[in-house]
Amino acid sequence: VEELVEKIDPVSLRVLEHKPRFLGEGEVGRAILRASEPVCIEAYKDVAQLGRFVIIGKTGTAAAGIIINED
Repeated sequence: VEELVEKIDPVSLRVLEHKPRFLGEGEVGRAILRASEPVCIEAYKDVAQLGRFVIIGKTGTAAAGIIINED
């Protein structure tokens, strides 16, 4: 995770906080991710199968989401 951009209310999709320090379990946010190796991705709106991701940590799933855009 390069940067946490926003914490978002999962029901209303309203931004609750800009640049939060962390997201807790079950919280929703927008983040900038940078891969250490090349990864094949596409924006979810363009190719849904390549627009999803899961991050696995030491204790299981750490994060999951969709790709909004790739830069």
